[in-house]
Amino acid sequence: MDVDEALKLARPIGRTQILILAINSLITIDRTFLVLSTVFIAETSLHHCTLCTNCTLADVIPVQHDGAISQCEEFAENGNTTQPCSNGWTYDTELYGQSIVSDWDLVCDKDSLPGLSQSILLLGFGFGSAFTGMIADKYGR
Repeated sequence: MDVDEALKLARPIGRTQILILAINSLITIDRTFLVLSTVFIAETSLHHCTLCTNCTLADVIPVQHDGAISQCEEFAENGNTTQPCSNGWTYDTELYGQSIVSDWDLVCDKDSLPGLSQSILLLGFGFGSAFTGMIADKYGR
């Protein structure tokens, strides 16, 4: 039997095929929210190095060429050189609120981790889709 004969026997799309498609779509809608959630829960808000007591922003945080304050560096003890933030970060939570970025300090040298977690999730979906059917056929019966 070739493909054309099999398609003639399968008949055109009917109520059963539409029902199966609708049920499968409803089952997988939660995965859509899971994949898109990273966009919202991993939003990076404005931040800068935490200031020491009795320090001002101008004393501790260098200004970049575009006039914005540096988000990942502070002046070293001598005041002439810069170093990575040593006391953590202060986040502006007014616009985005708390996120995993501000809770776990996923900024500066760790700013690639939210994207990496999204990539690992999608890689897991890919491997799961590719191998779950074969594993179920071999061991599930």
